[in-house]
This record gives sequence, structure tokens and C-alpha cells, in this order.
Amino acid sequence: MRASLQLFALILGLTAGACGGSTTQPENSRSAATLAIDGRAVATDKSAYAVFPDADSGADPSVPAAQGGRGFTGEGWQTNTDYDLIGDPRAVKGGVLRQGMMTDFPGTFRYYGPNITEWNLSLYELAYESLLYLHPTTLEYIPGLATHWQIADDRRTFRFRINPNARWADGMPVTSDDVVATWRLSVD
Repeated sequence: MRASLQLFALILGLTAGACGGSTTQPENSRSAATLAIDGRAVATDKSAYAVFPDADSGADPSVPAAQGGRGFTGEGWQTNTDYDLIGDPRAVKGGVLRQGMMTDFPGTFRYYGPNITEWNLSLYELAYESLLYLHPTTLEYIPGLATHWQIADDRRTFRFRINPNARWADGMPVTSDDVVATWRLSVD
């Protein structure tokens, strides 16, 4: 029995010593600002990711800059370009997502009206983008379909600048008429 305890103590000691590891950084370690993932350099600094890349490339030339067209500066409007990254840029891209879904089948693809299920919400979120979102940790407004917004002092009038680069799946630009039509559908 005593020999078994001594052998156990020896194995435990060797195992604990082997788990300690070295305190020096390995030769292939990367800086915290940039990591190599799958042979690609990935920045972990949020300032490396443009919130509105090529902001004017899709702007309608007939719309003046003051109304959100080419050259829009955002003066007098609110926006949020300083929010924390959502997700980890080091996450491995691609793969398979397996998600448990509801056991029912949608009776309709409409999001509004009778016979809707949780499927309809999932489908709706895949087809439509909100004007603004709430950041999941800070609960601040962040841009969605709208790049900028104005809220009147009376809190009854809201104005949004739709991202000029926003497009439907067929390549057609998203317009304010599209947003109004979606709003009317949801409140009808």
C-alpha cells in the first residue's frame, strides 16, 4: 500500500511539472493587433474595419449632398462608428452551422397575419435589414440599413440616411419607398 502511494505521488508530481509549461512566448506568436488565421492577416483592432466602406460609390448623383447624396458629411446627424466589434475577427470562416429549428413547418412565408410561426421570424430576418440595431453589449444604436439618423426634439419625427450602397439581392438599390412600404405592411 505504501509503495502504491509513493508511486501515485511520483506520477502526480511528474504530471504537475509537465503541465507547467514555459513562460516565454513561442517563436511563431503574433502581436495582439494582427494575427494570422489560415494564412491571412486578421486585424483585431476595430479601427482596421471601415464602418462605411466606399460610402459614396452607390450614391445617386441627382441627390444633393445635404440630403444624403454624394459628398454627404453627416453634419447635424447622428451616427455610431466607434462601437466595439461584434464577434471575433479571428473566428474561423466557413464550415457548417447546425442549428436546432422548430418542429413545425411554416404555413405561409408572410411575417404578418394569420398562421405565422417562429419560422416566419427567421425568414423575415434573412430578407429584411433594420434601419438601426442595438449593440448587443452596450445597447447603443449602431448603423444598419441607415448610416445616419436624426431624431427631432419632440421625439415624433425621425429621419434616416439610407446607405447608398444598400442593394437588394437582384442588385437594385434600396430606396426610401422600400422602407416606407415595409413599414406600412408592418402596421397595417
